[in-house]
This record gives sequence, C-alpha cells and structure tokens, in this order.
Amino acid sequence: MKIVSENKKTAINLISSIITMVISIAINFFLSPYIVSQLGTEANGFTQLANNFVMYATLITVALNSMAGRFIAIEYHRGKPKEAKAYYSSVIVGNILILALLILPSVVIITNLDKIINISVEHIYDVKMLFAFVFLNFYVSQVTGILAINMYVANKLFITNLINLVRTIFNGLLLICIFSFFKPFMYYVSLIAFLLTLATVPFLLFYKKKNLSDLVFDPHLFRVKYLIDLVTSGMWNTVNQGGNILMTGLDLLLANIFINPVQMGLLAIAKIIPNTILQIASTINTSFSPNLTMSYAKNDTTLFVKQVRASMKISSILITLPTIIFLVYGHKFYSLWMPTLNSKTLTMLSFLTIMAFIPLAGTQVLYNIFTTTNKLKLNSITFLISGVLNLISVVWLLKFTNLGVFAVAGVSSTITLLRNLLFVIPYTAKIVGLKWYEFYKDVGISLFSSAIIGSISFLIKVLLPKDSWLSLFVAISASILTCFIVSIYIVLNRIEREKILSMLLRKEVHNGQN
Repeated sequence: MKIVSENKKTAINLISSIITMVISIAINFFLSPYIVSQLGTEANGFTQLANNFVMYATLITVALNSMAGRFIAIEYHRGKPKEAKAYYSSVIVGNILILALLILPSVVIITNLDKIINISVEHIYDVKMLFAFVFLNFYVSQVTGILAINMYVANKLFITNLINLVRTIFNGLLLICIFSFFKPFMYYVSLIAFLLTLATVPFLLFYKKKNLSDLVFDPHLFRVKYLIDLVTSGMWNTVNQGGNILMTGLDLLLANIFINPVQMGLLAIAKIIPNTILQIASTINTSFSPNLTMSYAKNDTTLFVKQVRASMKISSILITLPTIIFLVYGHKFYSLWMPTLNSKTLTMLSFLTIMAFIPLAGTQVLYNIFTTTNKLKLNSITFLISGVLNLISVVWLLKFTNLGVFAVAGVSSTITLLRNLLFVIPYTAKIVGLKWYEFYKDVGISLFSSAIIGSISFLIKVLLPKDSWLSLFVAISASILTCFIVSIYIVLNRIEREKILSMLLRKEVHNGQN
C-alpha cells in the first residue's frame, strides 16, 4: 500500500507542477510584451542577464545545497532521524557562512556594473537597482530553499508548487499595478520578486513544522564531517553548474559584449518560451526525484529501474508536445505576440535554443540517476568540457563570422545534443545495470513522435485559419488534443494504456457513486 501511496504523491507533485507552469506561462504571455512596450527590448535582456549573474554566484552554493535533499532524505527514510537532523543543521550553518562571504563581491559588482557590461547612460541607475534586488532575492532564496527540503523528504513537492503558483499570480498582478501607477523602471521586476520571495518564508516555516516537525535546526548537531560529505559529493554539481554557465549562462553576456544590448534583448525574448519548456522539463524531473530516491534508499533496484522507464515515457509525452507545436506555430505566434520585432528571427533563435529537446525529451529524466546514485563525477566533467568547447566556439564565431546571435543560440544546443547522445544515454544505462544501448530506443521513440506531432500540427496549421489570437488558439488547441492522443499510442504500450484507462474509469465510477 505504501508504494501506491508514494506513486499517488508523485502524481500529485507532477500534476501540481504542470498546473503551476501553465499559469506561469499564461502570466508571462501577457506580461512580457507589456514590459517590452513599457521599457523596450533591452529590458528583457538586462533582467535575464541579472539572473544569469546570480547563476554565477550559485557556483559556490551548489556544492553544499545540491545534494542536501538527497542525503537528508536517505537518512530519514532509513530510519535515522538524528543523522538526517545533523545533515540539515550542517547545511544551514554552511549556508550562513557562504552567504556572509558573498556580500562584499555582490556590492563590488553592482557598484562597478557599468564598467563590466554595456549599459546606456540613461539606464545605469535602473540596471544597478535591478541587479541589487536580484542579488537580495538570491540571498532570501537560499533560505527558502533550505526550508523547502522537508517537502522533498516527505515527497510533498505539491506544497512548494502551490506556494510558487500563488507567488506567480501575485507577481503578475503586482507588476501590472506598479507599471500602471508609477513611472516604469526595470528594477520593479526584481523588487517585486524579492518581496514575494520574502513573503513565502512564513508559509514554508508553517508547512515545515506540519510535515516534518522532527527535522529541526540544532547547532549542537553541526558536524564538519557531514559538511565535508555534502561538499565532496556536491562539488561535482559545482563542476556541472560551471559547465551549465559556459553552455548557456554566458549567452546574454556574450551578446552584450560582442554585439550590443539590443541584440541581447532580442535573444532574451527568443529564449522566453524555450526556457519555459526547459523549466517544465526540470519540474517534471524534480517531481519524479523523491520517489526514485526512496526506491534507491531501500535498495529496490527493480522498482528503481521501472520508475526510471515510466518517468521517461511521461516526460517524452509532456515535453515533445509543447516543443514541436511551438516550433510549428512559432512564426505566427511571434508576429502576434511581439508585432514590433522580427518574427522570423525570433522563431529561428527559439528553434536553435530548443532543438536538442526534439530527440532528448524523454531522456531528460536520466539526469536524476546521477544525483540519486551519487555518481556525478563523469557527468560533471563532460559537462564542463562541453561548456569550454561552447565558449571557445561561440567567441570564435562572433569574432570571425557574421552569424551574431545565431551562433550564440545554436552552438550550445548542438554540443548538448552530442553530449547526451554520446555520453549521458549509454552511461546512465550502465549505472542502472542495463545494456549501454538500452535508452537509445527512447531517442528513436522521441524522434518518431516528434515527426508525427510535427506533421499533424503542420496539417492543422494549413487547414485552419490563424490570422488572429482566437484562430491561432483554436489551431493550437486542436493540435494539442490530437497530438496528445497520438503520443499516448506512440510512447505507451498496450498494458500502460489499459492501466491509465482503468484508473480513469475507476475514478469516474467512484465519482458517480458519490
């Protein structure tokens, strides 16, 4: 009965994360063009660039925090609450020390920001304030991240998703209000984000006490040994984060330095939808992670592999669908969404940014295996090497060709595709005890599914009018509904489809009886 219970929790986590992301997409859909109309193309670029600078800061914190949930959850589910509490306390002490060390560099960067990046004279104060609140939000987010660990341990990520959902709604409403009643500034975006992150702290404290009241901070349980365990294990995630920064975290900075702030802003806008799909993929993967960790903690290899395969299939359906449909309708979407910008350029930049997802939608889940099994070294090293190759290639192309932002967007996706095909897929199969080629069949399924979804969507696009938002919405809705049904038949086998149908019918009968 416990397995069924945990599976239901995973389903709730997944559904709540999808709902949160859908609402977030809807809010950003209306908010992004509004901000562009109020502040110009550069505004999106500087906002995303500020968040990228925070990503650079996480190189220090990720070594400690990235594996905290995993170690605490394993000790807790193995019936060792004291050890879990010791890890939890050690994480808090470590974060206090790290954040104290980051204050001075943050002040220096913000003070000299106009000497580091290209900023128009009239925007210097605005951009500096934008960065200041982004860094403040980063500090508070470290606190909320620690408090949210209990949701991971209890496999109740839906609570975090609910808090994020409310936060997202208020973020959109407050931004519209502040832009409507006050002179528009870029830093409003980070100011509102900071205040809302601060507001989530009491709610996280309440749910932490409710879910895991025994997992509390005790300074007497702080252990340097546990801190070393976390950092030693998490250092490979730091290397991984370094690779991530070199792959995609420097794109806007490179566009700002080598091209100009306007092109940086254009690239930032083109990455909004792809980054949203990337967030959906990350959220889906996170929803499966607690259950995988529990199975691994109990040494249930059979169940662990079964859960990996099931999560890959679900991820393939849920990620391939928005990726392909967006690419099919991208040109028309941008012409309506950002009418003042070049829709063809935006569509091409979006395609270059997201093209790696076409064959790799399902295999994104495989990254959970590295963290769950604590085998991060090779993955992190290959990611860092890939990042270095990306940086060298992009800088060379920017200096010696006229590709501009297309080089920035396309090179990282190409290298990501190659790294996943040549390393991640065979290596993760080996970790879980399968043949090295076992997961390549999922790549084939993803490619076949993408081809079918693309063909159906293109046919619907040709047959239905799409001259307005309403007609475009009807065409996309028809594509989603049709392609979702087709995807289920392509990705899932007969037994899996019958199981889902049986669950739905039981739920319908149950509701009818009530």
